[in-house]
Amino acid sequence: IKLRFNWNAAIAMNPIDEETIYFGSQFVHKSSNKGHTWELISPDLTTNNPDKQKQHESGGITMDATGAENHCTILAIEPSSLDENILWVGTDDGNIQLTLDGGKTWANVSENIKGMPSEAWIPQIRASKFTKGEAYVVVNNYRQFDFTPYLYRTRDFGKTWENLLEGTNETFGYTLSVIQDLEQPNLLFLGTEYGLYISIDEGKNWTKWTHNFPNVSTTDLAIQPREHDLVIGTFGRAAYVLDDIRPFRALTKEGAQLVDKTLHLFQPPAAFITQNQQPSGTRFGANAIFNGENRARGAMITYSINNPETKKAPIKEEKKKKNAKTTKSKEEKPPIKYDSIIFEVFNAKNELIRTIKQKAPKENGVHRMYWYMNEKGKQRPSRRKPRKNTSEPRGVKVLPGTYNIKLHFGNETATEKIAIAYDPRVEMPFEVLKNKYDLLKQLENKMDVAGKATQRLLASKEIVEDYQKRIKSQKQQHKYEGI
Repeated sequence: IKLRFNWNAAIAMNPIDEETIYFGSQFVHKSSNKGHTWELISPDLTTNNPDKQKQHESGGITMDATGAENHCTILAIEPSSLDENILWVGTDDGNIQLTLDGGKTWANVSENIKGMPSEAWIPQIRASKFTKGEAYVVVNNYRQFDFTPYLYRTRDFGKTWENLLEGTNETFGYTLSVIQDLEQPNLLFLGTEYGLYISIDEGKNWTKWTHNFPNVSTTDLAIQPREHDLVIGTFGRAAYVLDDIRPFRALTKEGAQLVDKTLHLFQPPAAFITQNQQPSGTRFGANAIFNGENRARGAMITYSINNPETKKAPIKEEKKKKNAKTTKSKEEKPPIKYDSIIFEVFNAKNELIRTIKQKAPKENGVHRMYWYMNEKGKQRPSRRKPRKNTSEPRGVKVLPGTYNIKLHFGNETATEKIAIAYDPRVEMPFEVLKNKYDLLKQLENKMDVAGKATQRLLASKEIVEDYQKRIKSQKQQHKYEGI
């Protein structure tokens, strides 16, 4: 039997047994020993339409070795992480096949989907990690000039289905990929021809994600379970990482209750003090070599704000005049300002070791800032006087441990804990880090002495210059008066 493999032939690893993998032609091939030997565990799961298998009748043109001309092939294989006997399969000619007994029997459940276009592509199926009978199926039909987005979900092993994108139009973009969160079942991420969409209510409502992500064909999605990151693959062979999606999980869990709060501080991920070095190869890429963007340095702090001042209705001018007489006699408290965000760090002794103040974002919603894991520093020697309202100087790196952080916005305060760890790739005794820390603190204190001395010299210089100006002015005055 001649096997038909798609250009993007389906491949999957058994999430319960790492030595078992699956590969798709028109059949499902299974290997229980990492690919050394294979067996067929299904019949032809496609329509096996002979009219779509005439690619060899090409007048002598050599077939593409990639199988790009093949049709009636398997595009998606999705084993369940809850039961290794459950296996979902999608084809490029509209079939959704399901086995509940490891491949002994199969059922074509696509026939139960009302409104699904016939012979459409099934590029991706996601089996739920929460319920055995639940699965999400991506369907696209743009090859037949149907650009409507389709995303179907079943909760009863394919007996009944619902279209989670019913009512959306072509401006949404035809669907390409989907993934359900690993911890919050109501949190969904969807990739379409026009970008990334997020739902926190099981697909009832969708929001397009546009922050640092373009309107591109979003072909695959994965969640890194340890780092809680969303990894995105695009048709343009680009890879994006949306760092730490736990704020989305919190929004999914708490909903409007969280969004309506004036200030909320999300639990920050652990931060690492890393050892970095210049990578081998070209040092400066210029415009000829692509350089990927690294994650921002430091501890990532995610928070949300909802400025009360944006909700206040404007007071009419007449009302202002009437109230002017009555308010003069009364002592008024100064108005609460919501123009800045103040970030504070406390050590294990509850001592304030760092304060960072920055302008509050203009827009309400979720925002991020970064702490470089430094304590408050000392004044450095300088030829100039320090400017007024300068930010707190940055000091030495903190030691690994757990720190308390506080965020202030107006009269609201939010508190969380953050774990700081040393580079896990390097074995480093804590005593070494402590000795280094103590030495740097000693040097910092000496630098502070030198800094204060230079400031005194600058003050003395100003006094001398002032006396010189006065003496010169006095001499000119006496000369004018003829003394």
